[in-house]
Amino acid sequence: MPVRPAAALAAATAVLALAGCTGTDRAAAGAASPEQPGPACSAAPSPSESWLGGWRKSLPDEVRCLPHVSSGYYMRQPSGSDEVEGEGNVVMVTVEPGTAREQTLALCRRITELGYGIDGPNEVVFLSVGNGEETGSYFSMPGQETCLMRL
Repeated sequence: MPVRPAAALAAATAVLALAGCTGTDRAAAGAASPEQPGPACSAAPSPSESWLGGWRKSLPDEVRCLPHVSSGYYMRQPSGSDEVEGEGNVVMVTVEPGTAREQTLALCRRITELGYGIDGPNEVVFLSVGNGEETGSYFSMPGQETCLMRL
């Protein structure tokens, strides 16, 4: 029985995909595309936690599915907390290892544009984006410039 070329090509592609072979080189595969969501997007959202005057839950999808986002949380800070003065929301975002500082800064600015920065509609009083010295760490809080580099 003759094999149709399209069926043969589809079968060969499926075998290569199962073996882990793709048309990209390994260096390119390791770097996330700016258009691709980070690994946090495919992770199941964590359950919400709550306590007197506060709560903590997964990042909103519009933040969680941005490029380079590895993990993080969105929390309501009760008044009088030690972390940040005043009552309001806190957004903590960890980026993937290997993310360039410029990408981390751009991510911080994008999160701010989405309304999760200071003076945005989501009442955020503290925003932190980064993953240490290699990726850079940026933060925003009242009275400071947006997305300052943490030293």
